[in-house]
This record gives sequence, C-alpha cells and structure tokens, in this order.
Amino acid sequence: DLNANFYGGLCYYNLGLYNKAISCFDGILNDNSITFFQEALWYKALSLYNAGQKDEAEKLFSNIAESNGFYSAKATERLKILNAEK
Repeated sequence: DLNANFYGGLCYYNLGLYNKAISCFDGILNDNSITFFQEALWYKALSLYNAGQKDEAEKLFSNIAESNGFYSAKATERLKILNAEK
C-alpha cells in the first residue's frame, strides 16, 4: 500500500531510522505510480544524506533539481550545502 509505505517512511525518517525509511520510499519509487513519487524521492534523498550516503543523495538531489517539480528549489539549495561540505 502506497499510503503505508509513504507514511511509514516518514515515521522512520523522523525517528532517525534512515535505512528503514529508504526501504519504504523505494517501495513507492518502484511501484511506477505517480502517487507520492516526488515526495518519496525527496525524502529518500534526505534519508540518504542523513545516513551518510552523500554521493547517492547528491545524485537524487540533482535529479530532483533538474525535474523542475515541487522540490526543485529545495534540492538546489541542498546541492549548494553538499558542495560547501566538500
């Protein structure tokens, strides 16, 4: 169920259980449904970043920024932060 995966992923994210959150968001992204797609991609990128997987997070933030979707501006800001950390 997409609702369960998304909201479960958000719960895991907010609890700092980033790997479990990533797994939930992957369930949405692999479903080929547009429901929660942008949100799942955004929170997966944040989860990867917080889990220390910054290279993978950077790839997702770049994809999000280039998509010109709802999270595009936020992803651009995150990319600036990642570049400043290097």
